[in-house]
Amino acid sequence: MKNKLIILFLLLLSAVCSAQSNLTYPSKVVLKSGDTLFCLGKFTNKIFKNRTFKYKAHLNAKKKEIELSKIDFVQIRYSKKKIKTFKIFPLTAEGPFIPFQEFIKGEHVEVYGLESMVNSMAVLDYYIKRSDEDQMTYIGGYDAIFGKFKKKVYEYFSDCDLLIKKLEKKELRLRNGLEEIADFYNKNCGK
Repeated sequence: MKNKLIILFLLLLSAVCSAQSNLTYPSKVVLKSGDTLFCLGKFTNKIFKNRTFKYKAHLNAKKKEIELSKIDFVQIRYSKKKIKTFKIFPLTAEGPFIPFQEFIKGEHVEVYGLESMVNSMAVLDYYIKRSDEDQMTYIGGYDAIFGKFKKKVYEYFSDCDLLIKKLEKKELRLRNGLEEIADFYNKNCGK
């Protein structure tokens, strides 16, 4: 009897996990061609291939895939109040294309994030891009111990003395993320 309960539990667990991996969300996909798709979709997690966006027009429609290199950005509605925007950029000049979550889209600087799982913990790495740059600059995640994050932020925003002074006086805090810092830069600095 105990073995049957364990087997039943494992079957239910695998069904739940399988169902969660098939979740799709209401999405707006804007292609580089200018076309817009309103669909149910999700990003694929292909490790050694270019990632894609898997979508379908409605619940009963057949699934289709589109290469990320053809997409400008995607908005995904995870809940009524939780909509995330992902901008598609190549990780390097040659690729692969990656969906970066958009945090700040300002006049002078834009902030993006790439979330990954490390030892069952979510880790957020920041990327910054000035409006006149094609490639993003990797800043990394907040690290209070080694200080690499702080050094990269100070170097990247070195053209704004007012911002550096606010960081030194701890009026703006690195541990709060780059959103507040980039917002200040867009309002008070830049070209």
